[in-house]
Amino acid sequence: MTNLTEVRRVWHSINTAIAHFLHRAPPVHTPCMEDALTVLIRAMEYLNPPSAILDASLLQCLIILSPHANNPSSLLSRFVSKRSISKGSLESFSECVREHINHKIHKNQTVHDSIAIIEESYHDSRLKEKNIAARLGVRASTLSVAFIKRTGVPLHLYLRNTRLHHASHLLRHTDRTIKEVWSSVGYNFASNFDHDFKRHFGITPRAYRVSNTGRTGAVGPAAPPSREHSDRRHRLRAPGPHTVLIVDDDHGWRSSIDTYLRLEGFRTVTAGTADEAFAALTRLDVDAVLFDYHLLETDGITCIRSARERYRILPPIALLTADPFLAEISNEAQQVGAIVASKLCELDAIRQLVVSLLARGPA
Repeated sequence: MTNLTEVRRVWHSINTAIAHFLHRAPPVHTPCMEDALTVLIRAMEYLNPPSAILDASLLQCLIILSPHANNPSSLLSRFVSKRSISKGSLESFSECVREHINHKIHKNQTVHDSIAIIEESYHDSRLKEKNIAARLGVRASTLSVAFIKRTGVPLHLYLRNTRLHHASHLLRHTDRTIKEVWSSVGYNFASNFDHDFKRHFGITPRAYRVSNTGRTGAVGPAAPPSREHSDRRHRLRAPGPHTVLIVDDDHGWRSSIDTYLRLEGFRTVTAGTADEAFAALTRLDVDAVLFDYHLLETDGITCIRSARERYRILPPIALLTADPFLAEISNEAQQVGAIVASKLCELDAIRQLVVSLLARGPA
């Protein structure tokens, strides 16, 4: 029993590391691909799993990446070939992925660099599309076309949405005044910030803070909802993009999913604990929930059971896990009306999962 428990722990740790890599590596919209590979290799070296588990995990990762290679089978065959000439698994894997990364960088480096500039300098009110193009040494029109083609979103909208996302975080989690918030995310005028914020979130910044925290200042605990309130909240839905609640105590994974779904046009709310998730379900009109199976203080199944005791109607829920034993978890999930999905996937698979949840509707 102890051996089985240890094997499951090692598998979970390895798969978590791979999930982090997959959400930062190509074709994900981020310039940090090389860093992501370095972090993954270091994690594998630290875990030092048995060779059979390591090879199986690395092959699984390459299978997920392979559809984006020029020749899908070549990524796997190169790994097997390198591995067969006495190279270590990590060395062979690293060489294969770097070859894959170099191909992607050649095609998309300008867009990746522009996103890096936005994430680093969104708080600078002088940051505009033409400034970014100048820093990259390309024409603004060239960057604009490439950015839309790569992400499906105009660069100026991506910049604006990044600023609004950071503003929403400050409104939820700090005591800063509204003025301090908009000035710290790159806005020069309150009227422009209010207009953009209301257009994006459907409510004013002040109302957003109250609905998320219950007061105009710091974040407070959520009051237990009545069933009547819960039912009404799910029958009345605000117009605009669908809202996805992302519950995970892993900040890096939560942030990756959050950024990607926002880029795909969804509204997002994040929570690192069960209490934060319940607060969001109480105060916000959530359309779908992505729940981590393993939280620090509890697990997703227990949280969903507790939520069903609080709310008669819940939005559709997916449990995401890095565990390899999905069949066991799936049986538990079905009992609480949720579906199970692996974290070992590209972010586009997460988007498809959200779309399928929205098609199911509340339960």
